[in-house]
Amino acid sequence: LYGGTAVAMAFVNKAVLSVYNFKESNFLLLMQMIFTLVVLKMLQLTGRVHLAPLEFGRARALAPVAALYNANVAFALASLSSLNVPMYNVLKRLTPGVVLTMGYLFNSTAPSRQIVYSVLVTIAGTLVAGIGDLSFDLKGYAMACTSCLLQSTYLLCVQKTGVENGIDSNTLLLYNSILSIPVSAIASDHFKGCDLANDYFKGCDLANDYFKGCDLASDHFKGCDLASDHFKDILGAALPAHLAA
Repeated sequence: LYGGTAVAMAFVNKAVLSVYNFKESNFLLLMQMIFTLVVLKMLQLTGRVHLAPLEFGRARALAPVAALYNANVAFALASLSSLNVPMYNVLKRLTPGVVLTMGYLFNSTAPSRQIVYSVLVTIAGTLVAGIGDLSFDLKGYAMACTSCLLQSTYLLCVQKTGVENGIDSNTLLLYNSILSIPVSAIASDHFKGCDLANDYFKGCDLANDYFKGCDLASDHFKGCDLASDHFKDILGAALPAHLAA
């Protein structure tokens, strides 16, 4: 179920970003967080999940985790808009290797040999697939690798924060959703304002072109008036001579 949901989410996001040309990734994140919050509260009311009471101190401690999550989703959506879905999924598989490396460097926790070999085989397959990618996009690869780094940092912070504060996964998801909603809403409004400003300047350019056209038309009619005066002068000089003849 988890694997099917992850693959379906990638295809749906790719369709929204590419097929429907929807570029507001922050709005997608905002709707995702709102939907997650609603679902968690409904499950809590029905007794399916238990959520710890909200505390301001705990929310402040989890703020960096929410910031990492928002940044990870933003870079992931940016890379998905440039890459195809199979290559996007391949690059995201670099995350276990980054997690193991960062965990060893910062926490001095050495994984077992079986885990290391499995991760190395996955990374090797990722590199082979990347070399054979005919639609290589440097920007998309950079965004995907940055997303892997942010996701690895997020997972390590979640692990450390959960162990220290005794937070279960459902409560952590609740805090993450609540803290992500204001940031996503502000970012969405910011980019909407940029779009409105862009539309305004486009309208100014159209108005400028319109008035330029009016000036050209005015010059044209001025030319017509000069031509009319010229013909009047010719007729005024030729008509008396013709009558005299």
